[in-house]
Amino acid sequence: SSKVPRRLQFFMQDRQLIANNTGVEVAAEGGNLTRYAFGTVFVIDDPITETTSNTSKVVGRGQGMYLVESRSNFHLLVSFSAYLENPQYNGTIVFHGSYKALEPTRELPIIAGTGDFRGITGYAIVST
Repeated sequence: SSKVPRRLQFFMQDRQLIANNTGVEVAAEGGNLTRYAFGTVFVIDDPITETTSNTSKVVGRGQGMYLVESRSNFHLLVSFSAYLENPQYNGTIVFHGSYKALEPTRELPIIAGTGDFRGITGYAIVST
């Protein structure tokens, strides 16, 4: 869409191990739900906010999954959709790819989109 900027910034609030968690561990090798072990799968439904503050205005939801894909390093395979619903933009941005979770910044491929983001491709710079 012509109204979508070339650069967009938002923040996903992935909450685990706290009250009102938004990421849930659903599978692990042998059923042993050991946090972040190889093969562990998480499902997420995270608020997307305007700023880094978890009390910031919610502008959408990040919904999908990630899994620990490496035995020797903390690498994640991430697959989720960012559902943006606000007066400026309406649609989804689909992220799917692998990254080294302990790196200070990572790149995550953007592979598709819907609504205002139909046909989008690119990458996201991810930091924790």
